[in-house]
Amino acid sequence: MLLFHHSPIIVLSVHLVGALIAIFFGVLALFHDPKSVTNRALAFLMLSIILWIGSNYIIFASTSIALTSFIIKPQMFFATLQVFGNLLFIYAFPREKISPKKWQVILFIILAGFALAISPFLFKIDYNNVFKGTSIPFITSSALNPPWGIIAFLMNFLTAFIAFKKYRAAEKANKSPFLAVLTGTVATFILLMITQYFLVNVFKIIDLNFYGPVFLMPLVFGTGYAIIKHHLFNIKAIATEILIFSLWLVLLARIFFEKSAQDTIVDVIIIFGTVAVGIFMIKSVLNEVKQKEKLSQLNKQLDGANAELTDLNDHLQQKVEEQTVEIRKSYEVEKKARIELVELDKAKDQFILTTQHHLTAPLTIVKGYLQSLLTKKVESLDEEGKSYITKASDATERVAALVNEFLDISQMEAGKSIISKKPANMFELVSGITDDFNEEAKRKNLTVTVDIAKDSVLSVDPVRLKEALTNVVDNAVKYNNEGGSVSIKGEKTTHPIERDKSIFKLTIASTGIGMTAEELSGLFARYFQRGKEAEKIFTTGRGIGLAVTKHIVEAHKGRIYAESGGRGKGVKFTVELPVIIN
Repeated sequence: MLLFHHSPIIVLSVHLVGALIAIFFGVLALFHDPKSVTNRALAFLMLSIILWIGSNYIIFASTSIALTSFIIKPQMFFATLQVFGNLLFIYAFPREKISPKKWQVILFIILAGFALAISPFLFKIDYNNVFKGTSIPFITSSALNPPWGIIAFLMNFLTAFIAFKKYRAAEKANKSPFLAVLTGTVATFILLMITQYFLVNVFKIIDLNFYGPVFLMPLVFGTGYAIIKHHLFNIKAIATEILIFSLWLVLLARIFFEKSAQDTIVDVIIIFGTVAVGIFMIKSVLNEVKQKEKLSQLNKQLDGANAELTDLNDHLQQKVEEQTVEIRKSYEVEKKARIELVELDKAKDQFILTTQHHLTAPLTIVKGYLQSLLTKKVESLDEEGKSYITKASDATERVAALVNEFLDISQMEAGKSIISKKPANMFELVSGITDDFNEEAKRKNLTVTVDIAKDSVLSVDPVRLKEALTNVVDNAVKYNNEGGSVSIKGEKTTHPIERDKSIFKLTIASTGIGMTAEELSGLFARYFQRGKEAEKIFTTGRGIGLAVTKHIVEAHKGRIYAESGGRGKGVKFTVELPVIIN
């Protein structure tokens, strides 16, 4: 049904103005920040509006029923793009990036894909009947029309809901952009649903279809106001763009009113030149705006840094004094704890030293009685009894040795000298140690080599140093592999740091179980915990022999350290002693 006669000039003006406004906002968005998701969504929305306006005008102006019937289908496709483009813009506004959930993306794609797929088939076209005075054929709704209408209604409702939600969540000073978007969306939705869908489908009235662009203006102006108000576009840049765009419109309008082809060609050339110059001017203004914005941000950062520096200067002395007080408190606590630990350690060492007599005297008495029983011929003592006494005597020897080791460590830590130096031949001392392990080395098929000059003489305590080195050689043999080797090498060399001094460097390298970095770090600790592999091989080891060795070497003003490539790669011990003969 066509109720009124519609002026072609008015209809053309409505469509042309609507299209130009949409073009303006779309180009504006892409010019300002093409990477912003909000600007991209706005440009997409404006493109769908432009396409819909163009197809709507063709339907009005066409004199061909075939052309009109053909355009009706893509027009609904463009209308569908408009619905989902509006939703996308409201969802993104005013962010530069979005991170939607996966289910949201999937649902959006499914609904948009379905609505776009069915949009060209919403109407059945009666090619034999047209509206009076037009080339527009009568149409009736197809079976796909209701589901499309439901989806369009839901999408517009969701768009308004998101806009309302953002409006409620915005701060008071920022509510107006969201209110503009909300108002424009709702107004356009209501107007289009009434004029373009309800009146056409129910009452077959198409008069208001010719003025469709007018009903889109609330949406266009609402979004335009929002992006300008929210400072997505710079006001100075917008003013420049409006001025240039208006100039383009005036020049474009001249083309339609020129009477000669020559004037029309001149106008076309002028408008092309004006467009090129205008684009250059717009880009120049945008670059200037961006530089000023960056400068403004730098100024704000500089002001903030200056404020912090001023505050720091004003309160520096106070903060220094506060930190000094805290440091002093921490130092006093640490000093007190350190003194207490030193005193406790001294008390412990003194306790062990003062109990030396109480520890060794009973063991000496027990050992004497056991030796007397073994050496005297006691007829009442059978072989089993002798065996028990022998075992008890051996156990007493081990306990006495262990007590002496602990006492040696305590004496050295207490600063008491337990060594008595005299010249000693290192080759003979080390060879004597290896001779003690001949039987065990043969049993494990070990190759033991000693590479020390026979005239190597040092001022050492031979008894104590032999005890120290015996512990190292004992470990090299005990924790070695069947058929392995022990290599002992000694040589005089220059001190690694004090180059004017000489040292005697003794290395004891062995194949065997090797050690981890963690085991090496605690190797010479007083309460050294042996590794699991060592415990498997020799379960009764005390784990303090190397601690004694370390103290004896250090008492000689030397040092000892160990190296290993890891589990199964053997261990090399190095003992460095000063070369002093006195």
